[in-house]
Amino acid sequence: MHNGKRRIPLIVGMALVAMALAFPVTVAAREHHRTIPPEVLGAHVWNGAACDGTALTVAFHVTDRGRLVFDSAAGSPTMVRKHHGWFSVRFVGEKVRMVAWVNWRHGTLQLHTRSRSAECPPPPVTDPTPPDDGGNGQTG
Repeated sequence: MHNGKRRIPLIVGMALVAMALAFPVTVAAREHHRTIPPEVLGAHVWNGAACDGTALTVAFHVTDRGRLVFDSAAGSPTMVRKHHGWFSVRFVGEKVRMVAWVNWRHGTLQLHTRSRSAECPPPPVTDPTPPDDGGNGQTG
Protein backbone atom coordinates (compact mmCIF):
# COMPACT_ATOMS: atom_id res chain seq x y z
CA MET A 1 0.00 0.00 0.00
CA HIS A 2 1.19 3.54 -0.80
CA ASN A 3 1.91 6.05 1.84
CA GLY A 4 -0.30 9.15 1.25
CA LYS A 5 2.16 11.39 3.08
CA ARG A 6 4.86 10.74 0.47
CA ARG A 7 2.59 11.07 -2.56
CA ILE A 8 1.58 14.74 -2.02
CA PRO A 9 5.16 16.17 -1.91
CA LEU A 10 6.01 14.09 -4.97
CA ILE A 11 3.01 15.46 -6.92
CA VAL A 12 3.81 19.03 -5.84
CA GLY A 13 7.47 18.60 -6.78
CA MET A 14 6.60 17.21 -10.21
CA ALA A 15 4.16 20.08 -10.79
CA LEU A 16 6.88 22.61 -9.92
CA VAL A 17 9.32 20.95 -12.31
CA ALA A 18 6.71 20.97 -15.08
CA MET A 19 5.98 24.66 -14.47
CA ALA A 20 9.70 25.50 -14.49
CA LEU A 21 10.07 23.77 -17.87
CA ALA A 22 6.98 25.46 -19.30
CA PHE A 23 7.78 28.94 -17.95
CA PRO A 24 11.54 29.52 -17.77
CA VAL A 25 12.86 32.18 -15.40
CA THR A 26 14.05 34.34 -18.29
CA VAL A 27 10.51 34.59 -19.64
CA ALA A 28 9.01 35.29 -16.24
CA ALA A 29 11.61 37.94 -15.39
CA ARG A 30 11.44 39.73 -18.76
CA GLU A 31 9.95 43.20 -18.51
CA HIS A 32 7.45 44.38 -21.05
CA HIS A 33 8.96 47.55 -22.44
CA ARG A 34 6.48 49.88 -24.05
CA THR A 35 7.58 52.89 -26.03
CA ILE A 36 5.59 55.93 -27.09
CA PRO A 37 7.39 57.64 -29.98
CA PRO A 38 7.76 61.43 -29.68
CA GLU A 39 5.69 61.97 -32.84
CA VAL A 40 2.76 60.12 -31.19
CA LEU A 41 2.99 61.67 -27.72
CA GLY A 42 1.30 65.03 -27.13
CA ALA A 43 -1.11 67.27 -29.03
CA HIS A 44 -2.38 66.63 -32.57
CA VAL A 45 -4.77 68.43 -34.93
CA TRP A 46 -6.66 66.87 -37.83
CA ASN A 47 -7.69 69.29 -40.61
CA GLY A 48 -10.36 68.85 -43.25
CA ALA A 49 -12.76 70.91 -45.31
CA ALA A 50 -16.48 71.01 -45.95
CA CYS A 51 -17.88 71.18 -49.49
CA ASP A 52 -18.31 74.94 -49.18
CA GLY A 53 -14.65 75.35 -48.19
CA THR A 54 -15.23 75.77 -44.45
CA ALA A 55 -12.22 74.56 -42.45
CA LEU A 56 -12.95 71.62 -40.12
CA THR A 57 -10.56 70.75 -37.28
CA VAL A 58 -10.32 68.15 -34.54
CA ALA A 59 -7.87 68.59 -31.66
CA PHE A 60 -6.75 65.60 -29.57
CA HIS A 61 -3.75 64.39 -27.61
CA VAL A 62 -1.98 61.22 -26.48
CA THR A 63 -0.97 61.01 -22.83
CA ASP A 64 2.34 59.70 -21.53
CA ARG A 65 0.53 56.47 -20.61
CA GLY A 66 -0.69 55.96 -24.19
CA ARG A 67 -4.26 57.13 -23.73
CA LEU A 68 -5.99 58.90 -26.65
CA VAL A 69 -8.04 61.93 -25.54
CA PHE A 70 -10.46 63.97 -27.68
CA ASP A 71 -10.11 67.71 -26.93
CA SER A 72 -12.32 69.71 -29.31
CA ALA A 73 -13.74 70.09 -32.80
CA ALA A 74 -14.45 73.26 -34.78
CA GLY A 75 -15.96 74.36 -38.06
CA SER A 76 -19.39 72.79 -37.79
CA PRO A 77 -21.62 71.18 -35.15
CA THR A 78 -20.38 67.68 -34.29
CA MET A 79 -21.44 64.35 -32.85
CA VAL A 80 -18.58 62.66 -30.96
CA ARG A 81 -18.36 59.01 -29.90
CA LYS A 82 -15.59 58.18 -27.44
CA HIS A 83 -14.41 54.73 -26.39
CA HIS A 84 -11.28 53.25 -24.86
CA GLY A 85 -8.50 53.67 -27.41
CA TRP A 86 -10.51 55.48 -30.11
CA PHE A 87 -12.99 58.22 -30.90
CA SER A 88 -15.01 59.32 -33.93
CA VAL A 89 -16.24 62.75 -34.94
CA ARG A 90 -19.10 63.35 -37.36
CA PHE A 91 -19.57 66.89 -38.65
CA VAL A 92 -23.36 67.29 -38.76
CA GLY A 93 -24.66 68.58 -42.09
CA GLU A 94 -21.25 68.35 -43.75
CA LYS A 95 -21.11 64.59 -44.45
CA VAL A 96 -17.55 64.46 -43.08
CA ARG A 97 -16.34 61.89 -40.53
CA MET A 98 -13.01 61.47 -38.78
CA VAL A 99 -11.79 58.54 -36.65
CA ALA A 100 -8.63 58.34 -34.53
CA TRP A 101 -7.30 55.34 -32.61
CA VAL A 102 -4.15 54.02 -30.93
CA ASN A 103 -2.82 50.49 -30.60
CA TRP A 104 0.31 48.80 -29.30
CA ARG A 105 2.36 46.88 -31.87
CA HIS A 106 5.51 45.09 -30.75
CA GLY A 107 5.71 47.33 -27.66
CA THR A 108 5.37 50.60 -29.61
CA LEU A 109 2.28 52.80 -29.53
CA GLN A 110 0.89 53.68 -32.96
CA LEU A 111 -1.53 56.50 -33.75
CA HIS A 112 -3.95 56.23 -36.68
CA THR A 113 -6.43 58.66 -38.21
CA ARG A 114 -8.87 58.13 -41.06
CA SER A 115 -11.43 60.44 -42.57
CA ARG A 116 -14.23 60.12 -45.06
CA SER A 117 -16.45 62.64 -46.78
CA ALA A 118 -19.29 62.40 -49.24
CA GLU A 119 -18.69 63.59 -52.77
CA CYS A 120 -19.29 67.32 -53.04
CA PRO A 121 -21.73 68.56 -55.68
CA PRO A 122 -20.06 70.28 -58.64
CA PRO A 123 -20.00 74.09 -58.52
CA PRO A 124 -22.61 75.88 -60.63
CA VAL A 125 -21.52 76.53 -64.20
CA THR A 126 -21.24 80.20 -65.15
CA ASP A 127 -20.71 81.58 -68.63
CA PRO A 128 -17.21 83.08 -68.64
CA THR A 129 -17.79 85.12 -71.86
CA PRO A 130 -19.06 88.68 -71.41
CA PRO A 131 -22.25 89.65 -73.23
CA ASP A 132 -21.85 91.10 -76.74
CA ASP A 133 -22.21 94.87 -76.65
CA GLY A 134 -22.35 95.28 -80.44
CA GLY A 135 -19.14 97.27 -80.46
CA ASN A 136 -20.69 100.41 -78.96
CA GLY A 137 -19.72 99.83 -75.31
CA GLN A 138 -23.32 99.36 -74.19
CA THR A 139 -24.93 96.09 -73.20
CA GLY A 140 -28.51 95.26 -73.41
